[in-house]
Amino acid sequence: MDDKKTILLVEDEVIIAMAEKLLLEKKGVCVKHAFNGEEALQLIIENRVCVDLILMDIDLGRGMDGITTTRKILQIIDIPVIFLSSHTESDFVKKIEKVTSYGYVDKNSGFIVLDASIKMAFKLFKLKTDIKKINSTLVDTNRKLNVFLRICQKMTGMFEMAPLMQFIVDGALEATHANSGSVYLINNDKLLLVAANPVIIEDYPQSLKEAALDDHPHIKKAVTSRKHVFMRNSAKTILTHAEKEIIGLRNLVSSLFLPINFENKVIGILILSSTTDTDLFDKEDISLLQGFADQATQVINNIRQFEYLKQHSINTIEQVDDLYSIEEVLRKNEEGHRHQLMNLFDSRYDILTLFDLEGNILLGSSRNAEIYNLEHLIGKNIAEFIHPDDLESVRQVFSGFTNDQFRLDVKYRFLKADGTHIMLHSSGIPLNDARGEPKQILFCTRNISHLKLG
Repeated sequence: MDDKKTILLVEDEVIIAMAEKLLLEKKGVCVKHAFNGEEALQLIIENRVCVDLILMDIDLGRGMDGITTTRKILQIIDIPVIFLSSHTESDFVKKIEKVTSYGYVDKNSGFIVLDASIKMAFKLFKLKTDIKKINSTLVDTNRKLNVFLRICQKMTGMFEMAPLMQFIVDGALEATHANSGSVYLINNDKLLLVAANPVIIEDYPQSLKEAALDDHPHIKKAVTSRKHVFMRNSAKTILTHAEKEIIGLRNLVSSLFLPINFENKVIGILILSSTTDTDLFDKEDISLLQGFADQATQVINNIRQFEYLKQHSINTIEQVDDLYSIEEVLRKNEEGHRHQLMNLFDSRYDILTLFDLEGNILLGSSRNAEIYNLEHLIGKNIAEFIHPDDLESVRQVFSGFTNDQFRLDVKYRFLKADGTHIMLHSSGIPLNDARGEPKQILFCTRNISHLKLG
């Protein structure tokens, strides 16, 4: 034998047992001997003696025979068993084959045949064990893939950030053997805890819900390298105070830090941990999890875009409603209702002005007359008050309204009465006549000088 093996010899005849034991030990094998089935069961089940193979005599005298004993042992452990007997009848051999597939040796065959049978049984058992491991791995991998596929399909239909974050953590735990997980989003070197499983307790320190990236070097390494970081054993790892605190609160033994990458930037970290195991993830697990994190990144970005578009749409609708209200007032009585204009909308706008199609100012109203003195503007053309570098942009707005545009925006520098310029952002719509043709242009304007300077 190439490796030191332990064989259990179950033989009721003392002389045969001693001879076989001696020959096997000369081959470097450790031999344990049992005289009957009951003693064999006691050694394996009660005494928990570790053996690699069993040589089982079928005729064991009184009590259990070798076949019955083997069945009981195989219910407890998976082990190769070679039967020994003087029987060679075909019916007898078929009966043995139903119990185990590692062979039958005639006691009269000699030790050479027995030695070859033992070696073959070890090879066959190793092959079967490897196949079982491969099948188990394939089954587990298929399960993980199915879980990830189901989770990814569901993620694509989510449009709210908080439920998505929790779904990512829960899904990753379901697909792996981890039992603790969390997601942190990264904002200006700050870690913001957005989801966790198990759920964070109420008195969880605020310093860990919103932490400095520098205080968590393992996370920072995953962020800067944009690659996973595996803390195999926290008890044997050099940790910062902040890392020790969170590991102690969550009772974490090992942790995997997976960066959530988007384009050339890490926007978050998915952390999966175990409270019991150190060798929790293999290369295949990490590869699957990183793919899962990348898929989650796309959904996160989609939700961010959705939220932006949603807010932008709300703002646009509100602005259009404001403009329609203003247009209605102007149609009723331009001069008499000028003072009502600023009451039709909230503080988004600082100035309202009404122009003809050539840019001449017909009417003006502002929230603060001291800052925006519009009296001297009435009857003049807007071009007189626009910075030369911005004049073409403003002229394009007026020409655009004559080409069936519903709404246009423009930013420009406007000359005040004291000779200084302010930066304005104007939005407006055309006011049409009875035939639907543009007659005048209404501008709603905000002072954005502070934004420009900032």
